[in-house]
Amino acid sequence: MPAAPQSPSISSSSSTNSQSPSISSNQNSKQRSLISSWGITLWEKYEDTIRECTKALELNPKYMKALVKRGEAYEKCEKLEEAIVDMKKILDNLKAVKDPNTGSYSISFQR
Repeated sequence: MPAAPQSPSISSSSSTNSQSPSISSNQNSKQRSLISSWGITLWEKYEDTIRECTKALELNPKYMKALVKRGEAYEKCEKLEEAIVDMKKILDNLKAVKDPNTGSYSISFQR
């Protein structure tokens, strides 16, 4: 009976102070390519999110949910300048109203 395939093992490197995981060197290339493809799939997901949210914002520039999602996707793709632009737009559209009875604030998006 053939041996069951092993799942990728990830271990912490003990030779450095860093706690970043490292893939053990005895794994075959198929397992390594699978792990690599997960990263590509996530990257593509974020790029798709950016495209879709940009289309939505072209139709309605005040669509805050699309602006938030696109800003987060820019951040995940390390497009930090674009993420900052979107986050500043979000902050510019926040409205805080103080409740005179309790002193607490209610925050909402301006429309």
